[in-house]
Amino acid sequence: SNTTKASVVSFASGLPGNPFIMVPAAGADVVQYFGFAIHMAQQIAYLFGEDDLFENGGELTEGARVRVISYLGVMFGV
Repeated sequence: SNTTKASVVSFASGLPGNPFIMVPAAGADVVQYFGFAIHMAQQIAYLFGEDDLFENGGELTEGARVRVISYLGVMFGV
């Protein structure tokens, strides 16, 4: 599901074909990719029994931030 969503958004952002639109579209593509990667890291955390990563105000706790960064590192093959 996540792969399909990321692929559809990447495809749609590359459709215009106008060189003046390509630069902002490429930037938006990178942003949406990292958005999906963070979402998948959150899903992995929940899958492996992590508690809620966010505090009441919607901010990541310091420990959760470290875990999400390590999950992203694993996803990128570091």
